[in-house]
Amino acid sequence: MAPLMAIVGRSFGLKLARSNNKPEFPATFYLECVKETRGCPLLIRTDCGTENGIMASMQCFFRQNGNDLFAGEKAHKYGSSPANQRIEVWWSSLKCGGLSFGEDELAGGLTSSKTW
Repeated sequence: MAPLMAIVGRSFGLKLARSNNKPEFPATFYLECVKETRGCPLLIRTDCGTENGIMASMQCFFRQNGNDLFAGEKAHKYGSSPANQRIEVWWSSLKCGGLSFGEDELAGGLTSSKTW
């Protein structure tokens, strides 16, 4: 299960996908948010996971002509993920405990993602 939550002055919701190591899932979720809001954030920060590469590239592309401190390659930052550890432990404990929130929803006919 790959949770992704985008916050840019407001929450865009929680989106779930069956896998957390397919770069097309976070990239698609990110692109949907950009389309929905008709703009992208000045800056996004992700961990160094391979699933974030496409999203990072799109962010830098969208901001390539900016004229501020976060233009171009400065529009994305990779960082460590200690802030993610709590949610990762929580998802893991739910799954190990037999609760498969989201997975049942995804298995019910959805092929890629669901928004709550």
